Amino acid sequence: QPGFQVGATVNYVLYDRFEISADLLFNLTRFSYSATPLADISYKYIENGNNFQLPVSFIYVLNPESEALTYYARAGMLADYLLSAHGSGTRTSDVTGNEVSVGKTELSGSRNQINLFGMAGMGLRYPLNRSFFYAEARFSLGILKSNRAESRYMNNDLNWMLYHVDSDFRTHQLSICAGICWDITKEEDL
Repeated sequence: QPGFQVGATVNYVLYDRFEISADLLFNLTRFSYSATPLADISYKYIENGNNFQLPVSFIYVLNPESEALTYYARAGMLADYLLSAHGSGTRTSDVTGNEVSVGKTELSGSRNQINLFGMAGMGLRYPLNRSFFYAEARFSLGILKSNRAESRYMNNDLNWMLYHVDSDFRTHQLSICAGICWDITKEEDL
């Protein structure tokens, strides 16, 4: 499900086509699961997380000679630090129509606090006065498991009221990013 991120980025030009980039992002994530653990019982479960992310990547500019729109590709790694996670859900009986709801439940203890992702992306830049506007799509592929297997039965409300038990899983994210970057290395024109 859609989330939200905000942050800052720093790019350093190595050569005409190559740059190194580092970001510091605050990321709000939202995931939903649905399952049918028994023939006549189904549930929907929503998990929310708050994370700090530190992506570090190399940028390859595809058309550096352009003074208008430029295109680039990005590849790198992303470190993720989990600040908090919580979930809630609803279990429904298809036979009786009865619902059981589980409110906001703390999950941070059953999630790995530090995670690592591989990252790739494509984007474009439009030059402005001493700055540029960028828009980009990034895909982050989880390398480490997101959950702690030894804690999968830690939460009685989710396990016994909702019938939700974590499987071992990795998180993958698709991000659509946009913003403005200022060039602080150029001197003002007199």
